Amino acid sequence: MYKTKEKLEQVKKVKQQISDCIAFEEGKVLNKGYIQSKVKIGRQFMNPEIRDYVKKILEVSHKDFH
Repeated sequence: MYKTKEKLEQVKKVKQQISDCIAFEEGKVLNKGYIQSKVKIGRQFMNPEIRDYVKKILEVSHKDFH
């Protein structure tokens, strides 16, 4: 139970960092590598929930750019 709660908190924290990074870089075309380097996701990027979140944000970012 404790590990699950800890993992959920970590995912939430990483998602917030990603959102903050995207907001800071508004107007730029971003990619996964850039987000990983700025947020320092590391192994967290292997988490399917984080991967899907980044994918969704990049799709919206690219759609808004065009």
